[in-house]
Amino acid sequence: MSFWKAASLLSLLVCLVGLVDPVKAIKDDDGNPVIIAGFRPKVWPAAVCAGLYLVSGTLHWIHYFRTGRPRYMLTLTISMYTTVLGFVFRIIYSQGDNVYSLPWYLLQSIFILLSPCAFIAVDYILLQKLADSLGEEAAKDCLYLRSSLIVKLFVWSDFITFNVQADGAGLEASDKLDKIGSSIALAGLILQILSFLFFTALLFRFGWRARTAHPEIWRIGAGESYWKDFGFFKVTPFQDWRILWVVMCLTTIAIIIRCIFRIVEYQGGSRGYVMMHEGYSYVLDSLPLWIAMTLYAWLWPTRLQTVVSNPYAMQPLTDEGRKATQSPGQQGERQEQSS
Repeated sequence: MSFWKAASLLSLLVCLVGLVDPVKAIKDDDGNPVIIAGFRPKVWPAAVCAGLYLVSGTLHWIHYFRTGRPRYMLTLTISMYTTVLGFVFRIIYSQGDNVYSLPWYLLQSIFILLSPCAFIAVDYILLQKLADSLGEEAAKDCLYLRSSLIVKLFVWSDFITFNVQADGAGLEASDKLDKIGSSIALAGLILQILSFLFFTALLFRFGWRARTAHPEIWRIGAGESYWKDFGFFKVTPFQDWRILWVVMCLTTIAIIIRCIFRIVEYQGGSRGYVMMHEGYSYVLDSLPLWIAMTLYAWLWPTRLQTVVSNPYAMQPLTDEGRKATQSPGQQGERQEQSS
């Protein structure tokens, strides 16, 4: 639900940007046009990033259609393409007099800054799905809170910080309000990373607790080479849920790197050293996020087979999962019935 709210907000912003005169430039006190970003962005890094995100996003869409169209993965597939749009808008903004144009600056800034909010939401959804896949008892014991609250709590938190960052990004375009805009965007980023650090702690504790308190579940699917489960075009199910958990942990590290970079960037102000050198943005923001989200193209999450039968989980129940979650008495009854 919150993803569609975010998408609606992006659409509204695009419409509002369209109402602004694309030719009219912001001018300084002497009447000279001002390059809104403070510099003219280079085309080639934006084009490279657009191509990388386009390829990975297309792989996500291929997985999406080949694995039953799981609606919750639309958060990832759509946001990869909105990121591509952000880099396309950045290329357009860099051309000619567009560097003085407020609409083009807002479009590239908003899409590049806010699309990763949906990347974060993907991890929220997957942790809930993964917990439900391991069974109610394991989910309760391995998490600080009910799995059903994960998406609601953290997505609402991100929705609030999303709006704060959007407001800040909009004000940054004003020559008089750019410092206030940077401060607002910085506040939104700080709130976002605090929320995400709490989520990351939940995720890491989930795996650690499963290993120490539920070894029978931790070892499901173990003993085989996990590399065989990776593949950009594989659709066959896999049973070792720990692989997905490790991938999720890697994505959280990339997202934290991005959040820390953005905080440092906005801390320096709209004309600070980091903000004025776009190479840092590509190396510490766009590249880590692309690597993190491409991991999900290499190991599509919905291929995971569940441990327990749960309508909110990912795949049908496996025989090994039944054995792991049944008591010895239940297993004996099952053997008698089969004999």
